[in-house]
Amino acid sequence: MKALTFERKVVLTLLVAVLVPLLVSAYLVWNLVDESLTVGLNPRIRGQLEASLDVYKELFRTQKQLFGALGTRIAADPALEAALEAGNFAHAAQIFGELARPHPEILRSEVVEGAKRTDLWKSGREADAGARLFPGEYDTAAGPGKRLSVTFQAPDAPFAQMKGAQETLEVYRHVSDVKLRIAKLMAVAYLIVFGGVTIVVLFLGITHTRRFLRPLRELAGATERARKGDLNFRIEPRSKDEVGELTESFNRMIRELRENRGRIIYLEKISSWQEIARRLAHEIKNPLTPINLAMQEIHAKYRGGDEAYRKLLDQSREIIDEEIASLKRMVDAFSSFARLPAISPETTELDPFIDDFLSAHNHFKTEADVSFAGGAAGAKVKMDRVMFRRVLDNLVRNAIEAAGASRAAIGISTTRGDGYVALTVSDGGPGIPADLLDKVFNPYFTTKKDGTGLGLPIARKIVIDHGGELSAENAPTGGARFVIILPSLLSPSA
Repeated sequence: MKALTFERKVVLTLLVAVLVPLLVSAYLVWNLVDESLTVGLNPRIRGQLEASLDVYKELFRTQKQLFGALGTRIAADPALEAALEAGNFAHAAQIFGELARPHPEILRSEVVEGAKRTDLWKSGREADAGARLFPGEYDTAAGPGKRLSVTFQAPDAPFAQMKGAQETLEVYRHVSDVKLRIAKLMAVAYLIVFGGVTIVVLFLGITHTRRFLRPLRELAGATERARKGDLNFRIEPRSKDEVGELTESFNRMIRELRENRGRIIYLEKISSWQEIARRLAHEIKNPLTPINLAMQEIHAKYRGGDEAYRKLLDQSREIIDEEIASLKRMVDAFSSFARLPAISPETTELDPFIDDFLSAHNHFKTEADVSFAGGAAGAKVKMDRVMFRRVLDNLVRNAIEAAGASRAAIGISTTRGDGYVALTVSDGGPGIPADLLDKVFNPYFTTKKDGTGLGLPIARKIVIDHGGELSAENAPTGGARFVIILPSLLSPSA
């Protein structure tokens, strides 16, 4: 079974983290809605609503009956009937007013004869605000076709309440009928809303997870490349967060591995050349003494009078002495290279050390203009002071020799970086040909007539033994520039 990838694990975790609360809350919402509807649609409440509506209806019927009975009694009044039958409406209106005086709910009356309506009496009052009117027609004995119309008023509040109760009951009945459908709709609406939220959360989670995993995949691929020995690459950070910091740390590690591998390869090469130098010094040195002694003996024992031969012997001895001396210098150089001592570092402040070096080697002033610009005040390094003087001496001498017949202009400077200090020795000479830059630190490589090609390799090995690096480059303004990088014991913010 194939293991889950990190991305799938994250997505699965998001699904569980979102769906579990969603399902639980959906279940609770369903029960809450159902319980709310059940409580709201209680049969007892419905019964009370129906009973109250019946009460209002009964009140309405009773009111109409009372108004009807009053209207019938007034219409049957003998005096009123007699006045109406005689057509004396003024007297009829006077009689009707007397009859209506105890009843303020009566507003007006009319005589109805077929389609004709004649005003009989008016109370002189407007209907009360919000009052409900109850018009009614009543039979009289005043003659055929004559009827009495009486308009009553009653407070509207009970009838409005009856209408509200009726509407409420209708809504209640409707809700009762669609109770299950309402619950389903609310549950579906909940699921749609929170389902949409779930989809958005998953989308954002997957998007950000992929964005987060992309640099991690690059780091994994880069780690595989490094495992196979490929260290000539760099990963571009995609962010400034912890992943970006991890990428930068990985780049620093690769750079250090690349530099360390270069140092190791160089030190292995130097070690091999040291062994060769040791053997060469031994093989060359052994016959030098017998050759020198033999030549001295031949020169001393000649007693002949041949001046030409004597002169040849003198010249031969002089040449052999010079060559032996040259070979001895070469043997000494080989021996020095083969037996480089182990460094004994001690904490040293860099800028004062260079000041001391220049003071102790003031003979440089007769051959060159040497300037020092200290930019690493307070920076301390672990340094073997004796061995490092040898490094500086070699670099300054090389700069003087590079100037040729001209007076050399040599600049020494220091700068401080993040966890390191840089020491630069530059000259105003012709510089180093581009095709020779990668060869200047190879043992026995030299462009000097009398050089051994060991000075720069020895200097670089000493610097590497200090945990640093020595590199060569051509300055943009001309001349060669040698840069020493050493680990610093003092942070740049100090």
